[in-house]
Amino acid sequence: MHKNIVPHMQLRNSLSRSRLNNIRVLSLFASLLAFLLISVVGANGCSSNNNYHPILPNERPEDKPYNTVIEDFQVVAPSGNKIYGMIRRPDPNLYPDLSFAAVILVAGGINPGRLDVKGSPEAKMLADTGMVVISFNAEGRGDTAHGDILSEGSEDYNGSRHQDDLAAIIKYVANLDYVTPDNIGIKTQSYGITMAAGCVARYPALPVKYIVDAEGPSNSFVTVHEPWALF
Repeated sequence: MHKNIVPHMQLRNSLSRSRLNNIRVLSLFASLLAFLLISVVGANGCSSNNNYHPILPNERPEDKPYNTVIEDFQVVAPSGNKIYGMIRRPDPNLYPDLSFAAVILVAGGINPGRLDVKGSPEAKMLADTGMVVISFNAEGRGDTAHGDILSEGSEDYNGSRHQDDLAAIIKYVANLDYVTPDNIGIKTQSYGITMAAGCVARYPALPVKYIVDAEGPSNSFVTVHEPWALF
């Protein structure tokens, strides 16, 4: 009578994993679609730095996919610590005098994020459509992978110092000639929403057009208590 219990449980677990994977894939593509839709909304009246002409994602289909380059950057946080990041953007040698919508990636958990513009299919896909994609290591974070740089400072579990880091990066990005300053968004993953939400709440004047979150906590109880579970 009980012989089929284990196979049924295995089948149920297999189906659950399959559904979870499908949900994650759908979540990824929903996030990408949201980026493109939100960045196009409000196209009229887009301003740009200096004399650069603002270009919206997919505005020039003849250029797709855009040839992109990856560049290093660093900013000094309000704490005085150096924050290291990377930018993936349309090649300035091929697309001179153009400015593009930008999106800043915030990693999930307490993970480093600087190398995401290199290894993330999502980052490449967004840059290919004509967006400037930014990723960074918050204070005290870095990857053991070759080529990464540990940002100065100590871990802050997406608290006020990390929110200050993100604010400094947003200001830096908004002043880049090739970024359309009124078309900057943030993409967060999981616990990363704590950093982004806290940042824009504490710095309401920042030029952030939207936040797109994937699988972030739904209430403040989780964001307050999760850091303690990480010790």
